Amino acid sequence: MSSSLNTLRDDLIASLHSDQAAASRISGRLGDQEFVRHLVEVCEPFDDYSNDPRMEAAYYLSIAPVGLLAAVAANLEDLIRLPLDGETMDSNIPCHLVRCLGRLIAEVGYSPSHDVARLVERT
Repeated sequence: MSSSLNTLRDDLIASLHSDQAAASRISGRLGDQEFVRHLVEVCEPFDDYSNDPRMEAAYYLSIAPVGLLAAVAANLEDLIRLPLDGETMDSNIPCHLVRCLGRLIAEVGYSPSHDVARLVERT
């Protein structure tokens, strides 16, 4: 596992607990496609951390530039579906990810491969 992902997870936890310096570091990188990909990766299940970094990563994805979200849209759909496949996930995670999909649909005409109503229904 990448130490940079661990550092990002630590920053996300700090941001969740109102650490303004961590929040600024994260917000300052939201325009970077590779950083957005790292946020998606943090949203994936990972036993060494609680759901806190996953929830905060999902929040930051929900406010990331929609143009950068288009490149990870399929990943977002897969993450939203995890609870359907038995993954336990704090409901704040898929709610933020559904917001990402909603923005993609409304702002760039993204056409999801899954039934969005079913995805929303389970959040």
